[in-house]
Amino acid sequence: MKRKELLILTIVAAITSGINATDDISKEHIHQYEANKKSASKVFDPRDEIIQKLLSEFNSALEIKRLDLKFDLEAISRYYDTGYNFGDESSNITSLHNWAVYTRSLHALHKLGYGEYGSKLQEELDRAKRRLETIDFYTDGRDYKYCLSGIWSIVAIFNTQEREKFIKALEKGEEIPRSENTSKMVKELSFDYK
Repeated sequence: MKRKELLILTIVAAITSGINATDDISKEHIHQYEANKKSASKVFDPRDEIIQKLLSEFNSALEIKRLDLKFDLEAISRYYDTGYNFGDESSNITSLHNWAVYTRSLHALHKLGYGEYGSKLQEELDRAKRRLETIDFYTDGRDYKYCLSGIWSIVAIFNTQEREKFIKALEKGEEIPRSENTSKMVKELSFDYK
C-alpha cells in the first residue's frame, strides 16, 4: 500500500509542478503581452515635441511649422496650469516643472503675436512674486523651508536677482534644504521675460 501511495504522490507532484511551470510560462507570456500592448497603444503626442522645445530650445518652439501651433500651445497652457503644491522636494519639483511649461507656453503665445497672453504671463509672474511675501499662508503645518524653497524656485525662474540668491541659499542649505535637482532645474529653466 505504501508503494502505491508513494507512486500516486509522485505522480500528483509531477503533474502539479508541470502545472506550476505552465502557470509561470503563462504569466510570463501574459506579462509580455501586456507590455507589448501598452507600448503599441502609446501614441506619439506631437505636443511632447513642443513641450521639450519650450523647456530646452525656446526659440525653436516658435519656429515649429504647424497650422495648429496656437491651438496646441493653448492646450498645453491649460493642461499645465495646475497651481502650486509645495511642501516636499518631490512636490516642489513637480510644481516647478508644471509652472515652467505653463508660463513658457504663455510666453510663446505672446511672442507669436497673441497679446492677451503677455498680460496673462505678467499676471502669473506678479502672482509668483507676491507668494514670497505671503509664505506663511501656504505652509499649512508643512515644513516651512520646503514651502519657501518651492515658492522661491518659481520666482527665481524669471527674476535674475532672486535666482542668484536662491542658488546661493540652495548651496548653503541653511534657509532652505539643499537640493541639486532644484538648483539644476532652476538654472536650466530660467528665462528673462521681456
